[in-house]
Parts: sequence; structure tokens; C-alpha cells
Amino acid sequence: MTLTLSAMLIVGLVILYAILISIFSFLFRITGLTGEKSLFQAISLLTSCGFTTKESEVIAGNRTRRHIAIFAMITGYSFSVVIVSLIINFMMNISPSTIEDSLIPVICVFGAFVLFLVLLYIPPVHKLIDKITAKMAKRIMRKKQDKNIITVLDEYGKDSLCEVLINQMPEPLKEKTVFESKLKQLYRMNVVTINRKGRTLDVQKDTMLSVGDIIVVFGSYQNIKDLFTVGKDQIEKVLDKEDLSDNIINLMENFKSNAMAEITINRIPEFMKGKTLIDSGLKSEYGINVAFIQREDRHVPVTKDTVVQEGDVLVVFGPYKNIKEAFLYNELNK
Repeated sequence: MTLTLSAMLIVGLVILYAILISIFSFLFRITGLTGEKSLFQAISLLTSCGFTTKESEVIAGNRTRRHIAIFAMITGYSFSVVIVSLIINFMMNISPSTIEDSLIPVICVFGAFVLFLVLLYIPPVHKLIDKITAKMAKRIMRKKQDKNIITVLDEYGKDSLCEVLINQMPEPLKEKTVFESKLKQLYRMNVVTINRKGRTLDVQKDTMLSVGDIIVVFGSYQNIKDLFTVGKDQIEKVLDKEDLSDNIINLMENFKSNAMAEITINRIPEFMKGKTLIDSGLKSEYGINVAFIQREDRHVPVTKDTVVQEGDVLVVFGPYKNIKEAFLYNELNK
């Protein structure tokens, strides 16, 4: 095997390796893992580097992920053997005469590889590659066109930011607007964006979802999965198990450990009952600032004497962990 051919095969396999990482990463994402975790698992499995026991639990505890992991390990091991063999062949072919004859072609091959890496960082190219690998991943998973596809984009504690491709409209959303479906009240989720045929739509209370829409939603991953993958009867059984009188927290923006969130008050936390904002210790004890209060159809001025009432919608800023601790109903604030 010539030096040039060895170099071309090595570069080609490395590029194929990168494509496989992207495909397996997407496969893990549509099983409920975040992009960061999916990428980590895909690289670990394909490079045979392994991962910690704690990290492996998310794979071992799910049947679909286990099957993906097994296929990834076998593929990664096979590619590792081939690449090592090619590198050995490449090194054995190096000699003064072969270097002189093949120097320019080899430089061109590796130059093309560097150019490929640079192109990956160009947004349109990166987006195109993601789209192609996503299609390949869906074919591997044999996803039917009448099934909705849920991809986890990020996680915030027990809540997730998910992208949903609607191929089949869930029964609770049929012929209903976003407001009429009561996604916030019943399913504890918020529709962030709607992409319809390449156009981004404003999410308003009279907006209706359509088959073919790609939506981004924020809320409990289990609720998102239940709503978009099961029937109406099964959804109602899931909701019957939950206490829907709890407050609803919708993350608006994330700033590292701090967050801006919208909170629908269905139950006044014990430490705030009958107390003004300053007396409740919301700022002094939890580090949470109330920026805005909506009561029915009017704005309520936020002062030190303001008392929060049931039905209020608050916009607050502070540590996300503290926001959940303060406003989610649990044993501590009963």
C-alpha cells in the first residue's frame, strides 16, 4: 500500500469516525439524554475509552440505550483495529524515497482534512451535517413517519428543554389552541418556539399546533414524553397521579446558577402566607428578587408591602435551585 493511499484511508476513517460520533450522539438524544451527555457517551463508546460507573447507569438502565451502546462499542472496536493497522502500515512505508515521491500528495490529503475540520465550525455547514446525520440516525432507529420524535436539547434539574417533531397530533391538542390545551396548567410545560415550514412563529394564546411543526418545549421530560408519545387515556392516568395544585415554574432564561423564571402561584408557600415580600424573607433567605407580578389582567406594582396571592403570575430572578425550593410544594413548606 502506498504512502499516499495509507494517508487517504486514515483521514477518510477519521472523518467517518466523526460522522459516527454525530450519529450515535443523536441516537442517544432521541432516547432522552441531553446533547452534552449524548456526545460524551458516544465518544466514550466509539473510542473504547470507557466511562465512570455513575455515568454508565444512564445507559445500563435503559434497554434501547443498551442496544445502541453495544452497537457503538462493536463499531468503535472494529474501527480502532483498522485505524491502528493503517497507521502501522503508514509508518512502515516511510522511507527517504517514498517521502520524496509522496510528500506533496500526503500534504494535500492532510490539508484537506484540516479544511474539513475548519468547515465544521461554519454554522451553515455544521447545521447541514447535523441534518444529514439526524436522517441517518432516524433510519437506524427505524422511526416511523407517524411517530413524534422528541430530542432533548438541555436539562435543568428535573426539567428539560426538548425539540419535538410532530408527525401525529396528540389527542389533547387536536383542534385546540395552545391556551385551550392548558399545557402550562395540566402538563407543566411551556411552548418556547414553533418552526413551521422553515418559518418561526410567535407563540400566542390562539396559536394552534399542526402536523409537521417542530416545536421547542420546556418542562418535565416525563410529561413531555407522555403527552407526545401516548394516547389521551394514558395521559389522564399520568396526570391523575400528580398534584396539579402545585405552583408551575417555567424557566425563561438561564444565567449559570441563576435563572429568570415565570411562576404561576396555585398554592402560597407557607413562609409567604399573609406576609409582605420583605417580611417573607424571599430575598434575604432565598436570594430571589420579584421583578413582575401579573394579577388577572393587570400589573401589580412590586413594593416592600406587596403580598402575593393565589393566581398571581410572578417573574423572579435568583438561584434556580432556590426558586424551586421556595415555590415547589413539598414536605418542607406544607
